[in-house]
Amino acid sequence: MDKNLIHTFFSMGELLLFFILIAMILMLRRQKFLLMKQNKEIMREYNNTQNYFDIAAAMILVLDKNHNVIRINKRGCEIMGYRADEIIGKNWIENFLPVRCRKKAIDVSNEIKRKRNHYNEFTNPILTKEGKEKVIFWKNASLKDENDLPIGIVTSGEDITERINSERVIQESELFYRTIFSTVHDAIFILEDNCIIDCNLTALRLIKMNREEIIGRHIKNSILKFECPVHPFDNYLTAASAGTSSTLRCSLILTGDIIENKVTDVTISSLGSRQKNRLLLSVHDITEHLDQKSKLLRNMRQAQMGEMISSIAHQWRQPLTIVNSIVSQIGLQENIKEEPNKLLIEKTKEIEKQIQYLSQTITDFRDFFHPNKSKERIIVSRIIDKALSLIDHAIESHGVTIEYRIEHDSEVLLFQNEVLQVILVLLKNSLDAFAESEIEAGQITIKIDQIDEYAIITMKDNAGGIEKNIIKNIFLPYYTTKIQSAGTGIGLSLSKTIIEDHCNGFIDVQSENHCTIFTIKLPLEENQP
Repeated sequence: MDKNLIHTFFSMGELLLFFILIAMILMLRRQKFLLMKQNKEIMREYNNTQNYFDIAAAMILVLDKNHNVIRINKRGCEIMGYRADEIIGKNWIENFLPVRCRKKAIDVSNEIKRKRNHYNEFTNPILTKEGKEKVIFWKNASLKDENDLPIGIVTSGEDITERINSERVIQESELFYRTIFSTVHDAIFILEDNCIIDCNLTALRLIKMNREEIIGRHIKNSILKFECPVHPFDNYLTAASAGTSSTLRCSLILTGDIIENKVTDVTISSLGSRQKNRLLLSVHDITEHLDQKSKLLRNMRQAQMGEMISSIAHQWRQPLTIVNSIVSQIGLQENIKEEPNKLLIEKTKEIEKQIQYLSQTITDFRDFFHPNKSKERIIVSRIIDKALSLIDHAIESHGVTIEYRIEHDSEVLLFQNEVLQVILVLLKNSLDAFAESEIEAGQITIKIDQIDEYAIITMKDNAGGIEKNIIKNIFLPYYTTKIQSAGTGIGLSLSKTIIEDHCNGFIDVQSENHCTIFTIKLPLEENQP
């Protein structure tokens, strides 16, 4: 009966279908169990990956191929000022980049996706939640699927805003420093261990060199030579290195192709660097200023002397005229006598001659100090004669003899009083040299000649000559071998200016056999420019 009952309810096919259904249910339940276990592992790995992202020092983003944010780490949220849920799912370019940078970001993204295994770096700003911009340095790589097709981008970013701002401040400071450094009117040299490591344009103009020629030179072994009045220049460099600044006036001698001497105000100070011995050397060239000041004072002094001489001449001429008249009357009365006193007549004539000489001397001095800026045609010998007549008493008092030879006299066109001043400077220097050397039998030889297109004046003295280390500097402004109260170093420098610049001539000096020889070449009138 039981068997019949079974046959009643189930056929064999139905029984088989039942067992298959039971097997499927068991299999599905197993698959569900395995899937749940796999999901837990996936979530655990996801959480572990997120933890790795979050502990990274850099900002990390994962974007899909449409630039939507899939993942962002904790550092990224801190930089942006957003929570992760406020960023994930949104388009990165449209929501978090400034408008001006979006096209560049799209171009970079497309470039990454087009190339296989592409990786690149670039910098652009982002917008924070507060609306501020931060500059990020990005490192990008493309994400591919199993078919090597682009599915997104992974990128890490470093916030370099502060570094960029610092660099900008440094650049602005550098620009400011360079602007001040290049526009200041003083010559600036930066020294490191007393070697020149930098200088401004004013310094290059001062020494007439380019930067490549001067950088790296030792300040004491370069073409610059500082001569200080009290202590050697080395002392001031050492003091500056120890922290003591110095400001002084000294001569700057440029020992290049042409030796130049400049009067400078120099400041030496430390730059305060602890690691390196760096000094700042500031040089202010005041030569031209002193030249102008000296010229102004000289012109004022000459004008004052001219006024004084004119006043003296005016005061003296009337008494001289009266004395001359009295002497003439005495001579006339003596001549009309039947037996004139010949000695008296002779003396009256001598007095008249001395009166005329005195009157002419006053005229010569007045003309010498009178400003005269027009060139004159004059015989060279007349200038020498006038100079000798002006200081003949000084020559006689020094016991100096004059040997005067005229080989060939010439007519020249020049500023007579200026050339006369040069001759007087050379004569006075010779007299001073005789007095300093205590030479009793002093002799000055003056020769006038003509060579080619120049009139030549040669003046030679036997006062001992000039040392080689001095003779090369005697025409430099403010260079003098005399004590400070006896000389200013202006006379020979001014003489060179008068002869070479005003007269288009030449002046030279030589020293041989204890004698000093000055040679002046003056162009003849037809060769004047």
